[in-house]
Amino acid sequence: MINKLYPLGKMWLQAAAEVIVFFPVALILYLLFISNPLWPWLGVLMLFYTAGYAAFAYVRLVKGYSLTIASLMCSGIIAIGLFSFTWSGYVTWFLGFYLFFRGVNMAKKTWDQIFPPYLLWIGLLLYFVESVIFHFNPSTRYEQNILFWLGLLNAIMALFILSQTQIISVSMPTKNGRHMINSTILWQNRLLIVGLLAVIFVVASIKQLAEALLWLNKFFWKNLDYLVQKLNRMTDKPIPDAAVNTPNPIQALPQASPSAFWIWLEKAVFYLFAALIFVALVILLYFLGKRLFRTVKIIYKWLMLRLNNQPLAAEKGYEDESTKLFSWKNLKDTYRDLLTDGLNQLRAKEAKWDDLTNNAERIRFLYRQLLIRSVSKGFEFNRHLTVQETMIAIQQWKPDSLSKNEHLSHLYNQARYSDHPITDQEVIALREEYKRR
Repeated sequence: MINKLYPLGKMWLQAAAEVIVFFPVALILYLLFISNPLWPWLGVLMLFYTAGYAAFAYVRLVKGYSLTIASLMCSGIIAIGLFSFTWSGYVTWFLGFYLFFRGVNMAKKTWDQIFPPYLLWIGLLLYFVESVIFHFNPSTRYEQNILFWLGLLNAIMALFILSQTQIISVSMPTKNGRHMINSTILWQNRLLIVGLLAVIFVVASIKQLAEALLWLNKFFWKNLDYLVQKLNRMTDKPIPDAAVNTPNPIQALPQASPSAFWIWLEKAVFYLFAALIFVALVILLYFLGKRLFRTVKIIYKWLMLRLNNQPLAAEKGYEDESTKLFSWKNLKDTYRDLLTDGLNQLRAKEAKWDDLTNNAERIRFLYRQLLIRSVSKGFEFNRHLTVQETMIAIQQWKPDSLSKNEHLSHLYNQARYSDHPITDQEVIALREEYKRR
């Protein structure tokens, strides 16, 4: 049962993500044509996704004409049945016909095939343009709040999806087509995204945060004043009702002012009580801060273990050349002239031809020289490719070097993986070939 419901739940999440990304378009249509409440109408749009998914995955409608007829009938019944023959019904019917086929595509294709990453950028642009337009219309205050929160959610999705897509694009694919991604890099990337989202949230809601701080300040002083007045009323002696109606000859006498000692004592008790309250608050904050500090230390240690002690998925076999895809210490250097730094390292490590002691080293020397010359002429070198894949890329970039590169690739693999010796004649012939280029 769970195995059957899991694909349906996954489809709902994908459909909800699409609705969030293109919510500005749906909001414009809603304001122009729909007279019903917003959130139930968005729920109806989700029904069209579900109907299309069910038609393909469960009813097994695979022909184009059968899906078209089913889409017209299903979307029409839902739209006209709920909104009757009005503009709301017609527009919903039109949207339902399209969203029905989106549900069909979700059933037969992967989401990255029907929802490429550039659509996320389009969604962010739509949120920005519509929020600017609504800012100058005071009557759309409610819609502005919806745009803010859904736009923030859209930004979160865009950052996570686009960053993970970028990591996958630079990772090494395996034989079955899947990419090998280090979990440590994923965790570091997600922590960076969370920090960036926190900055975005603070900047975007600076006005709301300032209002919240003012409210907290007013709330604190208001309750403190109430507490002081409550304590004053508790210390005052109540006047009996009978004493109010009974005349007292002493009241006619002039009242003497209290002595300076009692005035001083009253003030001393008041300030002592206030000091005790202040000390109690400081002690309470100290213990809360101490516990909070311990909790932060525990979380920090867990994160460090999670980030630094994870086994690397790609750490198998011999590794001829390697580079770190991410480093907290060298974050700036990672994104600044990475390719140039790699070439400088190649040149710095390179020995001269006469200093090489065997033919295997000479073959590696020729391979490295080929890379340096190709990059200097415009070839784009990718460190995550193997030698064989790099040779194929160079051949595609410069087809006239096919025979020489195949010979070099064969000798390089022989020097690296085989015990069969490489003759001097093969090395000299290959070097002469590259000298003539």
